[in-house]
Order: sequence, then C-alpha cells, then structure tokens
Amino acid sequence: MKLLFSDFTSKSKDLIKRQDYRRILKAYKLLTEAMSLTDSFLSYPMFIEVLVNMVELFWFGYCFVFLPKIDSLTKIFIFIGMLLSFILLSIVLLPAAAANKAAYLSWEVVTSLPAWFPKHHEGIKMYVRQRFNSKVSLSLWDIYRIDKSLFITALGTILTYGVLLGTFGNTQH
Repeated sequence: MKLLFSDFTSKSKDLIKRQDYRRILKAYKLLTEAMSLTDSFLSYPMFIEVLVNMVELFWFGYCFVFLPKIDSLTKIFIFIGMLLSFILLSIVLLPAAAANKAAYLSWEVVTSLPAWFPKHHEGIKMYVRQRFNSKVSLSLWDIYRIDKSLFITALGTILTYGVLLGTFGNTQH
C-alpha cells in the first residue's frame, strides 16, 4: 500500500503540471477504496496478531529477566522467543505505519488540488470535500490507527508491566 500511495503522490505532481485533475481524483478514489477494503478485512486479524505478539514478548522478557535459576540453553530459547516476537510485531506495525504515512501525504495532495486549478476551484473543492473528507488508514480492529508511535507505546507498555510484575514478585518473597 505504501508503494501505491507513494507512486500516486509522485505521479500526481506530473499530472498537476499537465492540468489533468480528473485522473488524480479517479486514481485516489481507487486507492482509498483499496485501503478501506484492506483495513476492513485485516484490522481484526492484525489486532489479534499484535496482541498475541505483545503477550509473548512480555512473558518471554519476564522469564528472561526474573526467573532466577534457569540454565543457559533455556535462556537462549527464551531470548530467541523474545527476538521472534519482537520481529513479528515489527513486521506487522512498521509497514502499516509507513502505508498510513504515505496515505496521509496522498490525502494532502488531493486536498490541495483546488489551489492548483483555479479555473475549476469550486468544482474540485466540492468534490474533494464530499468524497475525501476523512483520511483512510490501516488500523487495529478500528480501535487504533497504526503509526510509529503505537509501536513505541506498545514496547513501553510491555516494559512497564514487566517492571510492575517483577517488582510485585520481589515484594512477595
């Protein structure tokens, strides 16, 4: 999706020079429909995937840090589990964040079209406001819009809960 939106943004600059706003609007409409369709059928499975990877990363990290007597082979296994969970979380969130950023840049191009075509300013402005008022984006179960800050927040949350649970375990002994 990122490549499609990035390609749209670069080609729309050429179409603006050629005064062809209709092709820009048609292409953007197709892209937003594809992005909405993608989000509608992938948002729930990706939410589950992110949730499972966060739980895995938390428990592997907790076991790695707070289990006192484990052998080195078990530590290696736990570390590989942490690494795998982190990689899977990155594979899901970072490309989606990049696609959302590219979609936002494309939306900015489309909303600036009325300024590029003064002769058709009113018609383009009305068309854009009617059809492209909201920004399309990939989300996690229509709850969270995916961006880079969500990735950092997820890692911070895992770390915070790990410290809290580890501290709670230490006060019990």
